[in-house]
Amino acid sequence: FSSAQCIVYPPLTTTYTVTGFSADNCVSSDTLTIHVLPSPVVTFTNPLAICENATSMQLNALPAGGVFSGAGVAGSVFDPQQVGAGTHGVVYSVSDGNCTTDTLEEITVHPVPIVNAGVTAAAICVGNIDTLTATGASSYSWSPPVSLNGGFYTIQPSNPTTYILTGTNQYGCSDTSSVFVTVNMLPVVTATASSDIVCSGVADTLQATGALTYQWQPLAFSSAQCIVYPPLTTTYTVTGFSADNCVSSDTLTIQVLPSPVVTFTNPLVICENAASMQLNALPAGGVFSGAGVVGSVFDPQQVGAGTHGVVYSVSDGNCTTDTLEEITVHPVPIVNAGLDTLICQGQSILLGSDSLAGASYAWSPAANLNNVANARPLFTAGTSALYQLVVTNAFLCSDTDRVSVNVDPCLGVVAVDQSKQIKVFPDPFNNQLFIDFEKLAIYDNTVFELYDELGRCLLRKVLADRLTTLNTIDLPAGIYAFKIQGDGVLIRQGKLIAVR
Repeated sequence: FSSAQCIVYPPLTTTYTVTGFSADNCVSSDTLTIHVLPSPVVTFTNPLAICENATSMQLNALPAGGVFSGAGVAGSVFDPQQVGAGTHGVVYSVSDGNCTTDTLEEITVHPVPIVNAGVTAAAICVGNIDTLTATGASSYSWSPPVSLNGGFYTIQPSNPTTYILTGTNQYGCSDTSSVFVTVNMLPVVTATASSDIVCSGVADTLQATGALTYQWQPLAFSSAQCIVYPPLTTTYTVTGFSADNCVSSDTLTIQVLPSPVVTFTNPLVICENAASMQLNALPAGGVFSGAGVVGSVFDPQQVGAGTHGVVYSVSDGNCTTDTLEEITVHPVPIVNAGLDTLICQGQSILLGSDSLAGASYAWSPAANLNNVANARPLFTAGTSALYQLVVTNAFLCSDTDRVSVNVDPCLGVVAVDQSKQIKVFPDPFNNQLFIDFEKLAIYDNTVFELYDELGRCLLRKVLADRLTTLNTIDLPAGIYAFKIQGDGVLIRQGKLIAVR
């Protein structure tokens, strides 16, 4: 040192010499001996590393009797939880009566791992396997023990259990996390049927109990009850789900007996006017029923045109089959051969009525007709005849009608018996026609008939008095023929003209 004052730390007794220089550069010196007494040598005997979550640590040092100080120090106790992770200095001051030593020692507080078991609570169905997770540390242990499979911690508890996870980091510090696992019971699922043995095609009701929701297989039903029509013996499985989503299942087998296979052997189409039809089906021995059915006979005239269901019920001793067969009753054509007609010799007239779509026509006999296959053939007066018309429609159903054509000589307004003195007037007539028959009383029954040009009888009157008045206001203008018969004998005929 070159200063007048200096600070020294002599480790042992030492003599110091100081040399002084005047302004004239004159020199002088002096000596000083410092006697050094030995200070206490301190040794810490407690660990110098501790985990953050450890309990307070007792501080120990030699020689005894000193005082500890520093962060986290209370008396001779060090609390790592108070100061937290890091390096913390602890000073130990001790005296031997002459000298006092203050010794600094560093204590390292290691952090604890933040251990995470994933969740604090979980639920599992009894018998099922679940997995737990562990994060935050370097190594782990579980209490109670769990299995490690493919990197996953697996559990299969039968009772509610708390699993405690202990995680340790690289410093050997540990912490814990826990998860409480609730074990839910499985639903007791029961499947029943209204009948364990049914006939083919017959409905059966399946019922499931013991769960909240259900799923049936091989069906796609999701209700507790379902109706099935098994075609053959079938095993059904129902899976039930509880409110905790635990799953259980049950199965039942429905035995299916074959039902008789019915074949109808009678025709399935018939015309409305056909005679009753004998019903036939195999296997024999069954019963027919339905509209128009009496015993084993079907009457198309009773039910009319349309499609009608006939049910055949037959049993083989175990199963009964009710088989529906539809019989189509086709309508018959509406046949109109026309009105009975009176025409004059040599005249022509159209018979029949307008044709029906898809229908065929057949008139007989063919005499005096121009076309027997026409709906309205032309009749040319020859001799009186009775004609029959057969009409067949598109369904090949037929019906008939008849028309009578009477041919008259039509000799004009002449008296067949001039002595009878009959007058028919006026001619032409309008709204009224008068008949004066002087000899009326000689007949018991006298009849007047008036015909139009088509031979249709439009007016018929029994003559009761000598002078008879006929109301003709509704007759259209035209030429009319009349006949007067007494007791069935023609006594006068002729033609009259109506004007409007």
